[in-house]
Amino acid sequence: MRPLVLRIAGMRSYRAETVIDFSDLRLVTVTGATGSGKSTILEGITFALYGTATWAGGTTTPLISDGLNRMSVSLGFEADGQEWLVTRSAVRGSGTSGHELRCVSDPTIPPVDNARVVNARIQDLIGLDVDGFKSCVLLPQGRFDRLLKATPGDRVEALKGILGLRQLDTIHKRASETSKAANDRLLELVRHRGLFMPEPVRVAAEAQVILAEHEPRLAALEEVQVKVERLRDDAATLGEDASAADQSRAALEAVLDPAQLDRIASLIDLDTTLKAARDEAQQALANAQRRAKSVTRWRAARTAAGLDAASLAALLTRLDGLQRESAAITADEQRLAGERPDAAPAHEALCIATEAASRAQGEVQAAQALHAAHTASQHLHSGEACPVCASDLPDGWEPPAAPDDLDRLTTAAREAERERQQAASAAARADEAIEQHGREQARLDTRREALAEQFTAIPAWVAATDPVIAAARVRDEQDHLSKLTEKAERRSAGVAPAQTRFSDAQRAYDRQVASPADHERQQVKRLLTAVPDVDATATSASDTSTVPELHEWATTVHALAAKRTAELTERATNARAQVTAAQNEGRSLLNAQGFSKLSDLQNAHREVYAAVVNARQQRDKAQAQVESVTELDSLIADVEAVVAEHAEVAFQLGAKQFTGALIAQRQRALLAIASGILGDMTGGEFGFTEQFTMIARRSGVERGPETLSGGETFLASLALALALVELAGRTGGRLNALFIDEGFGSLDPDALSQAMTELARRAQAGRLIALISHVPVMAEQLDQTIEVIKTPSGSEVTVNASIPLLAAA
Repeated sequence: MRPLVLRIAGMRSYRAETVIDFSDLRLVTVTGATGSGKSTILEGITFALYGTATWAGGTTTPLISDGLNRMSVSLGFEADGQEWLVTRSAVRGSGTSGHELRCVSDPTIPPVDNARVVNARIQDLIGLDVDGFKSCVLLPQGRFDRLLKATPGDRVEALKGILGLRQLDTIHKRASETSKAANDRLLELVRHRGLFMPEPVRVAAEAQVILAEHEPRLAALEEVQVKVERLRDDAATLGEDASAADQSRAALEAVLDPAQLDRIASLIDLDTTLKAARDEAQQALANAQRRAKSVTRWRAARTAAGLDAASLAALLTRLDGLQRESAAITADEQRLAGERPDAAPAHEALCIATEAASRAQGEVQAAQALHAAHTASQHLHSGEACPVCASDLPDGWEPPAAPDDLDRLTTAAREAERERQQAASAAARADEAIEQHGREQARLDTRREALAEQFTAIPAWVAATDPVIAAARVRDEQDHLSKLTEKAERRSAGVAPAQTRFSDAQRAYDRQVASPADHERQQVKRLLTAVPDVDATATSASDTSTVPELHEWATTVHALAAKRTAELTERATNARAQVTAAQNEGRSLLNAQGFSKLSDLQNAHREVYAAVVNARQQRDKAQAQVESVTELDSLIADVEAVVAEHAEVAFQLGAKQFTGALIAQRQRALLAIASGILGDMTGGEFGFTEQFTMIARRSGVERGPETLSGGETFLASLALALALVELAGRTGGRLNALFIDEGFGSLDPDALSQAMTELARRAQAGRLIALISHVPVMAEQLDQTIEVIKTPSGSEVTVNASIPLLAAA
């Protein structure tokens, strides 16, 4: 794994988005004052890759900048031959909230956005969990010697994670879990196998023998039963048909009235006489209504023109209101003309009081200045510095005397200011009175304009601008309307007698002709409905047909009823003859099969049918289970093998000797690599023993971590870190970066030079090695630098990667 571009926003001192490009960097120093934000770069990388912090517990909320509620970090990096981009965010109070990992170089690889999936994918790409990453890639400030000073037990646990040996524990756990799960699955399969037949193949064969014996007999019985039941059903249908014909004939005879045609014929002459009388009365009513309609139109026209009684009364009321409003406005205007206020005297008094207050305040300030000068200089003498201009005081200088009337002047100034404030209040009241007078005058003007506007809405036919004259003209129009109304009412009075005459003629026609004709029409309809197999719509008469048309239609319906009565009688006789023939044929079929009645045949059929159905069910059930039982038996055998195999793996890995030997072998390899690196950085003076202690190669003296100086501790820890990177790469880890936070300040110049040479050799191999330090000499020794400066608005970063790496390997 090699970082490419880091983006930080809202994390600690990086409030605004900050971009750090590692693409062209190899051996680089990250410099800046203490607290400028150097170590936050490591927190940003850790948070981006693992969604946690470098300290114990890993809570990320303290990383969010003060005053902000959210932070976001993205890291572009190379891993597994591809370029990747991971993005995460955190919200104050709710922890990490956003996670996304996508492959930039290959868009066909689907992105992931679930925290658990992102963490697992990154651990797979890098080859390290977060603890291994902090031990191999990040050496945080104050914790770079963690592996050197760890207890043997803690060191074993750390190396198991860093060197991939935890996979053995994982494999042991998974083998045990798989063995248990497979055994549970085996018990489930055995229970499931118990739900099936023990021998489905044998059951299917036995059922087939029973079917061969019973199916032919069942077919013969079914054939006879179908024929006999069909004859029985036919006889029942024919019997129902005969009964239906009898019922239809009875219903038809019940509604047939032979005297109906004579009654309808007697209505024809009466219809002609009463209809003529009704038509004559209707014409007289139409003439009277036409005259009344002219009156209605006249009234509608008056109403539309606003000349009806209600409109004239409303107009007269409005004119009276306008007259009262005009008189009220005139009275208010006369009153207001004599109430004009004058504010000039009050303003003149305010000017006099203001000048007096200003003079009194000036006298007080002069006295206060003299008093201050006396107080500041009363202890000074000739030749001393003046407290105001710093010049030496001349010979014979005397301090000024203190004023003796300061209290009197102060009291007089207060009194003058009080009189000025009173004059100002009086002037303000006078101005307010003038403004109030103006507002009242404006309201009167508005009322006068509104009055004029209302008068423009008076109808034009009034033709007067004086409300009194206009009201007189409206009253004249009311008198004219009263006379016209009397004439209209006389014209409308003739409608009622004509309406009464027409109503009497209509009632006589309805009672003597229309109602009897409608009764006869309904009777014919009922008769027609009772006639079977007739399209009633093709022969019916409408409800508005004349009496002669009704007589003609009734004659047709009566003829149809007589014809259908004869047909129904013949149909009932024929149906009963066919019922007798069907019953005789059914008895012959039953006798041929040895049965005297249909129920005996049906009972025999049910017994044979039940035997066949049961045999078919047994055969189908058995055949359906053959494949499943075969698969279950095979699957049970396979699962038994899985249980045995995984139980053996779990047993073998449970022996601690295997894991312990492998850890010891990896630890020896780590110490061999670390000894070589430490020797290179110390001129061949130091190396490591198998107990993680340093040994002086010339004297053979061993030194525990607690006896080392700060510089020696740092070099030993650095050697172990570089060895871990080297060994992790050999055992599956894919590491091409190392970040070291502080520690260089404890090295003397020679040790620092040797450490830098060793780091440069690793950087020449293509790795990114970033040294985080506030020691200025670090930046002087390297050509590539990342400078971090903390400003009031947040940390700012400057990357210098334009000069190639010059350190020799």
